[in-house]
Amino acid sequence: MPMADGDGQGDFVNTYFSCPACGQWFNLRPEIYHCSGGAFDAVWVD
Repeated sequence: MPMADGDGQGDFVNTYFSCPACGQWFNLRPEIYHCSGGAFDAVWVD
């Protein structure tokens, strides 16, 4: 994965993906350095 500033990866990864069955989009943002949480949300597209 290329890094924009060359300083390495941050604490969070932000990724979007869709369900192959229903097409709903989701946003997954885990905190990967300390493994202390993050978020998983449905993305509503109008």
